[in-house]
Amino acid sequence: MTPTTRPFLPPSFSLLLFLLFITLSLNLNTQSVYAQSPTLRRRSAYTLYNNQFYIQGGILSGVNTGSNEFNSLNLAAAWPTIAAPWTTLPAGKQGWHHAMVAIEPKFSAGIGSGTQGYILSIGGTPAVGQGFWSAFDIQTKQWKNVSVEAADISLVPYVELQGHTATVDPTTGLVYVIGGYDGLNSNALLPEVTNLLTVYDPNTGKLLSQERATTDNSLTGANAIWSTERGTVMLLGGSRAVVTVSVVGLDMSILTEYSPSKKTWTSMGRFPKPV
Repeated sequence: MTPTTRPFLPPSFSLLLFLLFITLSLNLNTQSVYAQSPTLRRRSAYTLYNNQFYIQGGILSGVNTGSNEFNSLNLAAAWPTIAAPWTTLPAGKQGWHHAMVAIEPKFSAGIGSGTQGYILSIGGTPAVGQGFWSAFDIQTKQWKNVSVEAADISLVPYVELQGHTATVDPTTGLVYVIGGYDGLNSNALLPEVTNLLTVYDPNTGKLLSQERATTDNSLTGANAIWSTERGTVMLLGGSRAVVTVSVVGLDMSILTEYSPSKKTWTSMGRFPKPV
């Protein structure tokens, strides 16, 4: 019996077919993913929760118009660098220069009864009145305004705040809102009278305390994180901007620390310069 023969494909041609298949697959994947890629914008709010990176709002590129777009990116999955798996979520409020933090379900009684937690949006510009505090329910995928009460008559909730930063104590769920400026208070000459360090409890839905800004937290555009090891807020960067002529970037090698238990700010010194 004559053995059946098959045409021989040169290795180079086989490899070409394989590469063509991979290229087509990547192109199809890229088109489906890029359809949900975030619109170009700046001054957006962002936060990280359960391996998801969330980004909302901002100023649209090339125009002075706010965006209400809300996107998430799965950081637990691998993807080609040209095709990040962005997901477009239900739009939030239209604004920019705001802050966002994630609230675990065990601390969210003052926001709602969602079992997967919330993404809390704080302030921003333009002024949004009742929408100063708003929350995205990860379970229902819906936004809602959040009512915030003062625990004490001396505490006055903000009507407007922009350029602030915020972080959460993971052991208590308390939210620390730091810096920023009040665009409504355009006659203020000193930053100390235009921003506070505000502590919000999402479990009760109340403001617990407010402290006048110091030279350490009287700033805008800074970055804050919570140090679990030290039980403190770490603050880095920003500027002393209240009016346009005051915009001066701060030394990024200096780290400051706020202790909620002591209610004091201290300097952590400078980062060592790279060798």
